[in-house]
Amino acid sequence: MKVCVLIGYGPSIGAAAARRWSQGGFAVALVSRTKEKLDAAAKEIPNSKVSHCFCIYAAIFACSPHEDQHCVWV
Repeated sequence: MKVCVLIGYGPSIGAAAARRWSQGGFAVALVSRTKEKLDAAAKEIPNSKVSHCFCIYAAIFACSPHEDQHCVWV
């Protein structure tokens, strides 16, 4: 199974992205500093796993769930 990692998950844009990737057949890893957001997301988003952490450095990618496209640095 392919995995999508969303760093800095939030309840609006992050949630929409997570749902889209999940619907595309990806396992979705959600990372956030806010445990409450992650606990709620784990119940709502299929194929999701959550991790509560404080990230000092975050890489941001623009990706497509289509197999023929790749992630790029933003």
